Amino acid sequence: MILHHYEMSPFSEKTRLMLGYSALPWQSVLSPSMPPRPNVLPLAGAYRKMPVAQIGADVFCDSRIIAEEVANITGLALLNVNQCDAAVKAFAQSMDSEVFMSVLGSIPPMRIQRELYRQLGLFSMLKFLKDRIGMARTATVKMTSTIDTSQHWATLDDMLVKDFLFGDEPCAADFSAYHSLWFVHYVAKMPLPDHSRVAAWYHRMHAFGHGERSDISPEQAFDEAAHSAPRSIGREQTQDANIGKAVSIAPTDYARDAVQGELVAASETRWILARDDARCGLVHVHFPRQGFELISV
Repeated sequence: MILHHYEMSPFSEKTRLMLGYSALPWQSVLSPSMPPRPNVLPLAGAYRKMPVAQIGADVFCDSRIIAEEVANITGLALLNVNQCDAAVKAFAQSMDSEVFMSVLGSIPPMRIQRELYRQLGLFSMLKFLKDRIGMARTATVKMTSTIDTSQHWATLDDMLVKDFLFGDEPCAADFSAYHSLWFVHYVAKMPLPDHSRVAAWYHRMHAFGHGERSDISPEQAFDEAAHSAPRSIGREQTQDANIGKAVSIAPTDYARDAVQGELVAASETRWILARDDARCGLVHVHFPRQGFELISV
């Protein structure tokens, strides 16, 4: 698996940690923290969220789809939220949406700006902030603290009667809850919540690390796509009325840039678009249905 990501991205950290836990070796392509992203454009078009993963000529957008691929490869079914029970699904969805935005919204802006300045420098920091302000204008969810984050940490503490949130082994919910706390502690340089079980759980999760990572160039990733064919699609995934039509797919919450292509597969949980790129050739781009919308073009 090739992961296109940048170091400060919370959802990239969620995926990196999952790769470490699963002991799945992976290749890293570092991406700019804001568009334009020349390492992603030939593969996933205008899609702007991070991370993006790649296996040959198949490209996976959104950390949920990437987790599903990791689960399929490693046999760790509970990394795929679609294989979890309803309580875990609802919890993970909340962690990745309302809770995530509230936790980030509760961080004093100067905390984040200080780290951006350290990593990017003044000019790039200002560009980054301008980019994110523009992205927020079209968002349907706002980065405001609509949830009492102190109560959130207390709730997590109450849940941690075992090593992980839903039992003795980590599942999709643990990784979804981890990445916002990682951003608070690692990027914003704020202390962990004053809850002993949450702190112990955070260190337990953090200890999984990022596994066996090797760095490659964007050109090597493009070559991998160009020299591969997209994997086969089952007949059961070609029954949707939009199959074969030109469509666009975009997130419904924020970073709502649409990717255009031909719909070649649809299942209960994902859509697959075919795109033909001059550098990478034919690629299939995978999106989750939850949190995305499909529009005929």
